[in-house]
Amino acid sequence: MGLLEQCKAGDEEAWRRLVQKFVRPVFRWAVLLGLPAAEAEDVAQEVLMIALRKIDQCEEEQGLKPWLFRITKNVAANARRKVWFRRGVLEGDAPEPAFE
Repeated sequence: MGLLEQCKAGDEEAWRRLVQKFVRPVFRWAVLLGLPAAEAEDVAQEVLMIALRKIDQCEEEQGLKPWLFRITKNVAANARRKVWFRRGVLEGDAPEPAFE
């Protein structure tokens, strides 16, 4: 039985191995997607928590790494939007609209 199947079966040791194996690649991918290190750490944590909840959605032929990287891409995009919103809208740095 592979790591994916063990995780789907609820094997806690398999989850620890999954986290150890993928936390750094997920973090690095988040940094490559343009996040600062602190944000990338938060994204990596969130990705692994999502994976824990949704492991049944990961297909065998798809593989864990591409699935985790796709989740990372989506979570990183959401993190960038939150940063933009905080900086732009809440702190007043948003550009003025072109219309009046």
